[in-house]
Amino acid sequence: MVIAEADREGEGAFDPRTLLAAIEVVSHSNPDNDWVGKVRDYPLLGIPAYVIFGPRTGTGAVMTDIHPTPEGPRYATRKDFVYGETATIAHWTIPTDTLPRYS
Repeated sequence: MVIAEADREGEGAFDPRTLLAAIEVVSHSNPDNDWVGKVRDYPLLGIPAYVIFGPRTGTGAVMTDIHPTPEGPRYATRKDFVYGETATIAHWTIPTDTLPRYS
């Protein structure tokens, strides 16, 4: 999770709406939790960016721009990437060429 410096200074739980991004590695045993459940749930929590890395496939995605739909808030923008490319989240970049893969 990426949160603002000021929000890290407090003790205990923090409001998920203060998150700048959630960054996840796809679970080896339950990939649908990351690719389906969290893609659905994180916009409901107001998390502005969700970044997912898939070591099984060597791919990932950056999801942003929450917008309303009849089913509830959803990410409007999805930028897919393959390992070897650079993932960009706001003003951060993450090189993926040396990320490990599941065997």
